[in-house]
Amino acid sequence: MQPSTNGQTEGDATADARIGTLIAERYRIVRLIGRGGMASVYEAAATALTSRVALKVFRPELADGDELRRHEAEVGMLAGLNHPGLVTLFDAVTDERGAAVLVLELVDGTDLREVMDARTLPRPEVASIGAIVAEALAYSHGTGIIHRDVKPA
Repeated sequence: MQPSTNGQTEGDATADARIGTLIAERYRIVRLIGRGGMASVYEAAATALTSRVALKVFRPELADGDELRRHEAEVGMLAGLNHPGLVTLFDAVTDERGAAVLVLELVDGTDLREVMDARTLPRPEVASIGAIVAEALAYSHGTGIIHRDVKPA
């Protein structure tokens, strides 16, 4: 696991004060999945259902007027996407501090960064992964959305 920007380890549930808290009265945070410069991603239990989701919680200090307008536009675009190579957006809410929160499909498993750190990938596997990523990007580009942060993690 890689250290996050605040010295915690990604996926270390004990290191985050949000574990166990309720977001928008319906998503209980279970564990930290990872952190980036703009947001933290958590696994959460949907209280009204038996399902698990991913919550992308944006840093509240990024919630100025311009950033909120950009976020709302992003939510509108993401809501219209439907492709097997992309996670599904289920909901968009705010937390108790006014931070924007995206409720996304939770994809279980190891991320590509961890796989690449553990072993050398054979060429056919690299080609297969590349084709899947290229297809998903082509789909989103076809809708006018350009993803600017594609990375193995």
